Amino acid sequence: MRRALERTATDLLGAVSGNRRPVALTADQRTIVRTAVGQQIPFTDIVKGFRALQRRLLRVVPSFVDANIDAVLAGYLRERDRHLAQRVTDQREVVSAILEGAEVADETAADALGIVMEDH
Repeated sequence: MRRALERTATDLLGAVSGNRRPVALTADQRTIVRTAVGQQIPFTDIVKGFRALQRRLLRVVPSFVDANIDAVLAGYLRERDRHLAQRVTDQREVVSAILEGAEVADETAADALGIVMEDH
């Protein structure tokens, strides 16, 4: 049963990503079907089970996607803040060096300050 559910989940992810395959029963799913028929489980009960799974997925998928968006946004903001802090540090170091009369390569100043030193 677990392998059948895993395959179904994999097929669902494939469909979401645009890699649709024709729906065909796997060996595990065929075993489940044979077992259900052998145990005389009504088809309506199987459909109810699939519909319950569908309702659960419709509840879980949006929150899963939202959680991933939140995580990516938080990571992006952390990285952006780290990048900006490093840039400010680099700028301070270059400005301090210039004010102290130290030799600062034009390329270094241009990279840190965004200006061409030859013009100033």
